[in-house]
Amino acid sequence: MKHDADTNLAVLMIDTQIKRSGRMMASIANYNALKFLGCAKSFAQAERITRIERPDLVVVDAAQCAGPEFAAFSENMHRMQARLLVLTDGKNKPSSLARSATIVARDRLDASGGIGAYLVKNFTSQHPRARRPDADPTRQNHPLRIVVIGASTGGVEALLEVLSAYPQDCPPTLIVQHIGGEFLDGLAMRLDRNCRARVQPAVHSARVEPGLVLMAPGNQAHLTLAPDARRCRLVKHGLISGHRPSVDALFHSAAEAHGRNTIGVLLTGMGRDGANGLHAIRRAGGWTIAQDQASSTVFGMPRAAHEIGAVEEMLPLDEIGPAILRAAALKPKEPVDVAT
Repeated sequence: MKHDADTNLAVLMIDTQIKRSGRMMASIANYNALKFLGCAKSFAQAERITRIERPDLVVVDAAQCAGPEFAAFSENMHRMQARLLVLTDGKNKPSSLARSATIVARDRLDASGGIGAYLVKNFTSQHPRARRPDADPTRQNHPLRIVVIGASTGGVEALLEVLSAYPQDCPPTLIVQHIGGEFLDGLAMRLDRNCRARVQPAVHSARVEPGLVLMAPGNQAHLTLAPDARRCRLVKHGLISGHRPSVDALFHSAAEAHGRNTIGVLLTGMGRDGANGLHAIRRAGGWTIAQDQASSTVFGMPRAAHEIGAVEEMLPLDEIGPAILRAAALKPKEPVDVAT
């Protein structure tokens, strides 16, 4: 159950352990006084996020604070007037701490009822809601955003990375991964084990809802978004863009059904499936993201999308999950005229 409070503390985590960070993220999500910005896996990734998100508090495990990266990061946080909370189990203690850092033992968090309760009690009174004049003015209540993702060669590991950033109440997400139908159930189970949201193969007319990731079920039908954008459809049709299921089929249906409330993501893959569909999403005013060449196993699909002007953000793989969550919090844009 959510707990109300008249504050809004923006919290960023740095943690490499998915299960541990997942429990802490769930605790933070229980409090309206806390605004969770994401979980970075390194100080370098955290630096990129802080330049956009401007956190009030960064939570980091003491085991990650031994190197020079922590000292440089902590000084940057002090200049930004952001606090650092270093969690320790008593075995690992940072060698040096900036003025903005506080150390707390994990058992003290447990005694407080979890990290969410601890942060509300000890930090939110210092951060009234009006404190952050540099916050993005476009963030406000908006219609439900839907995420559509396409991937092919190298996509399994890419999806594991992207979905690892998802919170339990992630934006509703539909995925087309080019993979043999006999492997789909195993892939969905693997993603589900490594993602805080639910991941499962789509069935015809399944509801599209927060906290649920639906995957195109094998190669017998195309996964599409129904015109009311509340349910998915499985459409038996021939090959589209050389594939079944086709990324283009999903992306075009999302552009038509949900327009500017769509976030389209094109990951590593051979060929050009998804490029035209991503272009349609961008023309409708949706947000479009593609994986960059350096982190792609095969840069074919993202390259094809980039060449026709379909891509708004070209990002390394480890930044795509957080970018999706940021885009889901933005006010939808008006449709744009993108050259074909």
